[in-house]
Amino acid sequence: MKLRALNLSEWRDYLPFLKRNLEGKHLSSPILYATDTIFFHVSGREFNRFVICLDGAFPRVYLAKDPLEGSSLDNKFIANLKREIGNAYIEKIELYHEDRILKITYITMNAVFKDEEKILYVELIPHHANLIVCDKQNKIILSYRPGSMDDKRPLLKGLLYEPLPGNLKILDSTSFSLTDFNNACATLEIELSKKRKKERFGYLLTHLKNRIKLLERKLLYLQKDIENARTHLNDNLKGDAIYICYSSLDRTKNDFEYEGLKVELDPSRSLSQNAEAYYKRAKKAKETIAQCEFFLKKAKEELEDSESALLQLEVADEAGLEVMAKELKIPQQKSAKTKKESHFTTLSRDSVPYFIDFHGTKILFGKNAKQNAFLTFLFDTSKEHYWFHIQGRSGSHVIIKKDKATPEEIIAAAEICLYQSSQDDGDIIYCPRKNVRKGQVLGEAIVKEFQTIHLKKVSKEIKNLVSQARRVELK
Repeated sequence: MKLRALNLSEWRDYLPFLKRNLEGKHLSSPILYATDTIFFHVSGREFNRFVICLDGAFPRVYLAKDPLEGSSLDNKFIANLKREIGNAYIEKIELYHEDRILKITYITMNAVFKDEEKILYVELIPHHANLIVCDKQNKIILSYRPGSMDDKRPLLKGLLYEPLPGNLKILDSTSFSLTDFNNACATLEIELSKKRKKERFGYLLTHLKNRIKLLERKLLYLQKDIENARTHLNDNLKGDAIYICYSSLDRTKNDFEYEGLKVELDPSRSLSQNAEAYYKRAKKAKETIAQCEFFLKKAKEELEDSESALLQLEVADEAGLEVMAKELKIPQQKSAKTKKESHFTTLSRDSVPYFIDFHGTKILFGKNAKQNAFLTFLFDTSKEHYWFHIQGRSGSHVIIKKDKATPEEIIAAAEICLYQSSQDDGDIIYCPRKNVRKGQVLGEAIVKEFQTIHLKKVSKEIKNLVSQARRVELK
């Protein structure tokens, strides 16, 4: 279906599905996954999450089977919501006021351990989406968008809840497809995870982007200094001209010409002082060019590394970004007086891993500690993807970027480990990536549970593919 807000008719068609799968179940552990999006854990086996998305253009609620990893964003509202909806038992779900307002009546335990009835209103009206918690007398306890007393409909604590006035209540005759709606919501979760990453770790990306801008400015300044120095590179010829024409120079003039070269003179200085000033300027120009070219080369390398690090962070998974944020100790809000933090020393052009295409399946591997660390602990691969390493020796980290790898793909990945370790035979360990933890040293991995394969040789096909391996494209 087209990604758009549901009308009243469609919400009525969707309501039986919600009633069937939520009434009599428990909601718990609300988290603010991203701005305007709240996840609840749902009891039972069929669904894992109840999602409320208060998006302006496409407000929606839906049920999802697969969990999305991540802790809650810091927010005062979500802290209060956890207190008001703690293992809530859902009694009834209905549409309220003949409008696109979902009314969820639930029972939760209060501070003195007694059951208490409350109401959760989810207003699913485009550009007016909201979530409001009320007591059984319909008095507001909590509101995601409370507004102020100056509003036509204030949603402040203690006031009686009233639905948004003046909304279209005509029952539109539109067919509704549950499958299409669920597919649309699943598609939007991909964008939702990107939005969350930007909200949680945007300061890391901003830190690198600012560094890139500084390096770009530094390159401009260095290039300007080199261009300026080059204009004085031949000033020694002007000094020579002064001594050659020394006896014939008219000292009342401010300049003279010698073989087409115009030489300016400072009247406050003697001729020999003017000549020495030109010699010094030429010498300084040579030194400036040499120094600036050194720093220019260094700045270009730093810029390329920073640009590569930015691309690597943009494709990193959330767990890897959390580790990176802790290691770098970059504060989310840096004051002007904060000491300049170290930049991303572990990420550079050299930390991008390689891959081969094995019969349509990507097998990724690192060639050094930086590439191994990025591939295993930062790169956006599934926790269920198989991870490989030679046993008892240093070597490549290898990951099959595919769910449910075939036996042939497992053997191929193991052969890459063996080949990259320059061994003729050996034992290769492998396990889901979720079993691998980061060690104390760059690229070190600690594995909890694993299986072992013993190989006696590496096939010619794998040797050829590895020799033609390319760097992973970061987009």
